[in-house]
Amino acid sequence: MKFRFIPVMMLAAGLATSCANEEVVEVNTDPTGSAISFSPRVGRATKATETTISNLGNFAVVARGVHPHGDVYSNFLIGDENGGKVATRPDNVSGTTGVWTLEDNVLWPSSIDNMLFWAYTASNTTSDQMKGNLLGGAKFSFIGNTPKISGFVPKKADLTKGGESYYFDGVNQEDLMFAFTCQKRTQSASNVPLNFQHALTQISIEAKSAEKSASDHRIVKIKGAWIVNAKDKGDLAGDFKWDNLKKEATSDPDWTASFSSNDITAYGSFYKDEQLLDDKTKTIDLLKAGSKQEPSLMLIPQDFEAWNAQASAENIGKNTNGVYIMLLCRVELRHDGSTHSGDDGANDDVFIDNDNNKHYHQQFPVNKDHKYNEKEYGFVCVPITAPVTTVDDIEVKGWQMGTKYKYTLDICGAASGAGIYPPDFNQNIYNKLLPSGYADYLTIGTRPTDTDADNNPIKNVGDPVLDSEIKFTVSVNEWGEWISGNEKAR
Repeated sequence: MKFRFIPVMMLAAGLATSCANEEVVEVNTDPTGSAISFSPRVGRATKATETTISNLGNFAVVARGVHPHGDVYSNFLIGDENGGKVATRPDNVSGTTGVWTLEDNVLWPSSIDNMLFWAYTASNTTSDQMKGNLLGGAKFSFIGNTPKISGFVPKKADLTKGGESYYFDGVNQEDLMFAFTCQKRTQSASNVPLNFQHALTQISIEAKSAEKSASDHRIVKIKGAWIVNAKDKGDLAGDFKWDNLKKEATSDPDWTASFSSNDITAYGSFYKDEQLLDDKTKTIDLLKAGSKQEPSLMLIPQDFEAWNAQASAENIGKNTNGVYIMLLCRVELRHDGSTHSGDDGANDDVFIDNDNNKHYHQQFPVNKDHKYNEKEYGFVCVPITAPVTTVDDIEVKGWQMGTKYKYTLDICGAASGAGIYPPDFNQNIYNKLLPSGYADYLTIGTRPTDTDADNNPIKNVGDPVLDSEIKFTVSVNEWGEWISGNEKAR
């Protein structure tokens, strides 16, 4: 399956055929000449962690020439099969404009009228990759006519750091950018416009309680949100082709996604101070990063299936495949008055707030003794299906490149509950998502596996934790805007 964003690139027509293996006569690196430079442009921005011109760092460039009589030369004018030359960010970037220059000046060969340029980067002005490896642990290679970025893995927060108020994977992730263009020599052909496109998928998760009645006083406190079981390793192949009859260059990038290990994969946020969803809250960003308010992840485009809760319930511990959104949360119910008219003793599951003449019941997690424990939270989830969108009048399934997907969860609304029990909960595999030292301020509730004193039933994997599941909607926004590779950046 292809996750596409780059259309056909047209070269000048009327060129005759020649041998692609002919050597380029002139690769001029004279620093006194008019060296090739680059003016990048990036697809339109949204309020998230993605790259824009204002924070675009260094990028690498690979270039090949087109013979005056046709065909693309097999050797490289800039860079080689192992990577490109670094184009360095200038100090005077203003607004949406700036000129990036190569480390070593390269002049346009006098015998070549057209050149093909590839550029790539995961660098921004706050990234450690600004002057180092522009792809982190991933590798660039050019095999035949196929440029490829191999082994790209979105980063995660370091959960071993103590004392953090939040752990947000999105803060650590770079926005992978990729550009391909053909440039024709003009009298002032030293500057090449590069139109970068976002190669990743952007994900945000929000929560609300829709159409809640005035008498519904359920309160949801959330300490974390994650996308679980998404593939976390990918190869991006450019699939470059040259049509000598049409004199066209095409590049149709295609992601191949996989898992980096057999361990659980999850991307999202954990925050020490809970986010409150009650009758006064409209919508909250579940992936916010403290005061930075960056509600997004940068993940690998991919197709996927939803986690099958029914199959897991029938085969506990054997069916954990499929993607779902998981929350770490608790649900409370607020009542007026310090007590009920019945017997609310010290051993009941009630917290009494005498100052405000209120009392609170703990609805989830459910503990066997019905105790109110303000530190106790539990994991719930909602399976999600791969979105189907239309690209160039063709329906495609899965997360696409350069597209933002916003999942809005309706939690404890008029027609929704608090989710279902996730797979393999009792194996404590989700503890790996929690930071070091979390037990000092957090207790993880467990799924009831036997009846309690009131003969309440056992809860199975896939069962609703309250009376119904979480409802959700998905909105899809075009995130990047592609400008034809032969156009001037504007």
